[in-house]
Amino acid sequence: MNTSVLKETLKPENSNRLNSYFPARTNDSAEAYDWNIAKAIFVRDLYRRQPVAGGMEAFKAEAKNEFLQLLDDEDFWPHLEAMYFGEESIYRLTPESLLFELDDLKDSASKHRLGRMFSSLLQGTYMEVSHCGSSHFLDKKMINALQSKGLRSLDKTKHRPGAGERPWLPFLSEAFQQDAKFLASKPDYMLEQLEPFLRLYAYLYTAQLSLNIHGWASGEPKARPLYFMMEHEVASKERSQLTQYGHKKVLERLKDLFPYLVVNEALQQVNEHRNERLRPLWYLNQKLIDTDAAKLRLFAFAFAQEREYEMPDGNDFDDAASWLNQILKLYCMQFEKGRTRASANNKFVKYTEEFLCSTFVRSRGRSGKVLVMNQDYLSLLTNLAIGDNDKLRFHELLTAFNSRGVFFDKQSQQALIEFFERMGNVERMSDSGDAVYVRKTV
Repeated sequence: MNTSVLKETLKPENSNRLNSYFPARTNDSAEAYDWNIAKAIFVRDLYRRQPVAGGMEAFKAEAKNEFLQLLDDEDFWPHLEAMYFGEESIYRLTPESLLFELDDLKDSASKHRLGRMFSSLLQGTYMEVSHCGSSHFLDKKMINALQSKGLRSLDKTKHRPGAGERPWLPFLSEAFQQDAKFLASKPDYMLEQLEPFLRLYAYLYTAQLSLNIHGWASGEPKARPLYFMMEHEVASKERSQLTQYGHKKVLERLKDLFPYLVVNEALQQVNEHRNERLRPLWYLNQKLIDTDAAKLRLFAFAFAQEREYEMPDGNDFDDAASWLNQILKLYCMQFEKGRTRASANNKFVKYTEEFLCSTFVRSRGRSGKVLVMNQDYLSLLTNLAIGDNDKLRFHELLTAFNSRGVFFDKQSQQALIEFFERMGNVERMSDSGDAVYVRKTV
């Protein structure tokens, strides 16, 4: 017997609450987008580790005891203390040292939201503790002390990162997990590139979620064309893919992101005792049953009456999907220009653009806002895409970019090859484009 995934009692609420799938809110602030906290949450969830009680000070005391057993002269400890604990040097030692950023962070703090987005992408993927990338004797001793004395394993029954949400973008979640594992296999590189890695995926998730948000009735999302250019390139209106399938298209859909996410959360019944997870809208639609049509119809009429709206498409529907579509349109109506709630959604879009998109968006004259990737991000993306391979054919590399939601037009593809040649990581087996291989640089 099929069971409804909808709440037993559907009743419109006066407020639009959002607690899932996305970090932006309608009353946000810069404080919520702390990338140091986001990195720490990512590391915590990836390694399933957290600091011992007492945090940094407790670890420092343990490290001192460890080193005093090795040192002939106790007076040498202050020099080690200054070396590793002065000027936050400890945070540059190993990825796990970032966990001390979570000291004294309250569970309710808004700073958690950005990190939770990456937890959702990880979907419970985790690694064993990182190996020591440094060959320095003292570094190895300090890292060993950290891993054995400064950190402890998370209680896996209480802390299940990403377990509360089914992935909205399975293709991107899969790529993120693969790239996280590759990055974790190289601790020094991970320390250097962790924030750019998260910033890159924050934008790709935002953009692909926006581009796919209207496609809920078509099933599982796929990577939508999203065209970038290299930083030094010239944009023009003739490069239609850059303008038609770039950030402009993301902005067109971004205005509906908040109402769609609110509806998705408002309708669902999630039973934690049965280990149920919140479902993305496209998955929810697949689970609707015949009797849900009547429940959604009543909800739509109650919402329309409360807001004094007309039904967007009439009221002659028998199927649940059509009534779900009505509800989505009604929720979007409340944020239209001139309505009382318009400013709230405008703020949501503003914060999303400012804190999650600005790294890659540039204004280029008459071409408007285009997506730009500088050489550092391109090198990172290339290394991630090649992953455990030594090299990839150029067209295979482009396919790997596409699977992550990154596309380049023909002009940019030529600029990419020239860039790789300057970097010295191109092998040409012949003059044929198929015989161009790109090597990773890490």
